[in-house]
Amino acid sequence: MLAALKHALENLDLTSEQLSQARALEKWLSSFEFVLLITIWYKTLAAVNDVSRLLQSEAITIDDELFLIGQQLEDLKRIRGSWSQIFQEAIALAGPLGFETELATKRKRKSKRFHDEISNTAHFHDSQIKKFEVNIFNIGLDSLIQQINSRFEASRMVGDMFSFIWLDNDDLSIQENKARELARIIREI
Repeated sequence: MLAALKHALENLDLTSEQLSQARALEKWLSSFEFVLLITIWYKTLAAVNDVSRLLQSEAITIDDELFLIGQQLEDLKRIRGSWSQIFQEAIALAGPLGFETELATKRKRKSKRFHDEISNTAHFHDSQIKKFEVNIFNIGLDSLIQQINSRFEASRMVGDMFSFIWLDNDDLSIQENKARELARIIREI
């Protein structure tokens, strides 16, 4: 992609606006931040895709679905806990490509404070690496984990509602009572 962009910059007659956008895109695609984001999302989306394919099977049961989603949550939590390994993989990937292997330092914004206001250092991070980890990596994965957790809870609720069907119980009155309770719940919906 980068080679095609360089070819376009060198060989095409672009307007000044197109040239500016192409150079900005080239700079972004060559940045370590881009390589780091690609590394993070490759790992994350590969884990999600594997489970998603299994969940689309026609033969999957609710128990299997709960198991797979639970495993996926564990995998995502493991990925969230492996920040330093992912960062090192991005460095190993960017280096041979000739890209920077450090995050670009951005200008610090000063926030206005009143004279009697105490400065809050709770969200202050010394390095760009820590800022990236806290503000991008953790937030992105936390959001994904929360969404999948919501799916897990919804699937568990459905599983609990229909669990009487596959109960291996000699007392049929228990199954009858659960079936009536489910019918009552469905009527209320």
